[in-house]
Amino acid sequence: SHCQFTAPPLPPLMSSSSPSDVNTLTFNSTLPSGEAYAIMSLSEVYLLLSSTSESGDNSVLESCLNYSRRFNNLGNVAGMSEMEKENRGRNIEDLKELLLQKTYKNKTTGEETRLHKYEASKFIDLMSLTSDAEEAVCLIPSLEGRFSNEDIGEILEFVKRCMRNFT
Repeated sequence: SHCQFTAPPLPPLMSSSSPSDVNTLTFNSTLPSGEAYAIMSLSEVYLLLSSTSESGDNSVLESCLNYSRRFNNLGNVAGMSEMEKENRGRNIEDLKELLLQKTYKNKTTGEETRLHKYEASKFIDLMSLTSDAEEAVCLIPSLEGRFSNEDIGEILEFVKRCMRNFT
């Protein structure tokens, strides 16, 4: 492959017999409790974790918060009211919905295709990092063969325009 970067494998959920694979968009669909899980952008994770009232020494929570803060596209949320945070979260949800609704022509089969929830979330994560279609394919490997570079570039620009309006 020509990619410098590759997406890391997802850890399997506890007690799951089928591993997740971002390359083929194969995900465990439920948590061990039977509840469906949500696919979130890092900005959404940051909003959620920065709003938590959990206190004490929780190194996993702190590590997740620090990681999501690094890739957060919403700016500093520390000074935001809860209402502003909720509005930002709704804006991201709306943007993901818009991304999921648009159809594209599959580069390989010619059939209509749409972004997967994972891909939509990752495009939001990439918003401030790249506008290069080839780099996006390296970081979201499931795009390869399904979307043209022109379509990927269009998606990246659309996300950037929308996110600028949110912040």
